[in-house]
Amino acid sequence: MTSPDALRLLVPVTDSVTVRNTVAYAVDVAADAATDRPVELHVVDVASTRAVDPDAPTELAAASDLLTRVEAWVEEDTGGELPANLELSTDVLGADQYLFSPGDYANVLLAYVDEQDIDRIVLD
Repeated sequence: MTSPDALRLLVPVTDSVTVRNTVAYAVDVAADAATDRPVELHVVDVASTRAVDPDAPTELAAASDLLTRVEAWVEEDTGGELPANLELSTDVLGADQYLFSPGDYANVLLAYVDEQDIDRIVLD
């Protein structure tokens, strides 16, 4: 889609007890906005490991599994079909970097915000 007037929402997720509710809220916001203009819903998981670390396959698989669940929830919350003006993107960020401090995680998200021209962030 990538329309210049699109609303772009970023939803960083992690496996938590409230992640399902956060995704439902973001879908509601996105679906409401999609009646007036295109909406891009970006759901990301910031990797807690680098792709070269020994435990990376397990952790990256868990991130991928979470994003697969998010896709299913979005489909469920939109009645099985995304509205025409709503686009969903999912991605794992930061697997190519060593993220140590909270500031490192924030920098990965802020870089994504800049790259994708994000308008709003929905936090869990």
